[in-house]
Amino acid sequence: MRTHGAFLTRSFLAFDDASRQRVRIFAVKLLIVVLFAGAFAAARGNPPFKTLAFFCGWQCLLSALTAWSQRQRCNADYLTAWDEMAAFLGVASLMRMVSVISG
Repeated sequence: MRTHGAFLTRSFLAFDDASRQRVRIFAVKLLIVVLFAGAFAAARGNPPFKTLAFFCGWQCLLSALTAWSQRQRCNADYLTAWDEMAAFLGVASLMRMVSVISG
């Protein structure tokens, strides 16, 4: 019987070493962004989803600058900072949509 965890483990192992490293970097950055956005929103009384969207938007720009300065290809065979930029843009867009829906 297959479990959900085994599927995720096999999916993660399907990446090459550079892509696995990029996924780890993204996960750490996302965790840091969520913690800082939560602390910032709580301290200032701002809406948490809008604050998270703001922080993810800035991280999206920083990832794009990193990819551009390192001259990474958008269509590389492995994950690059461009993919990280797209992921942060997706998270920022999702948080903006959730903030609009939640009021």
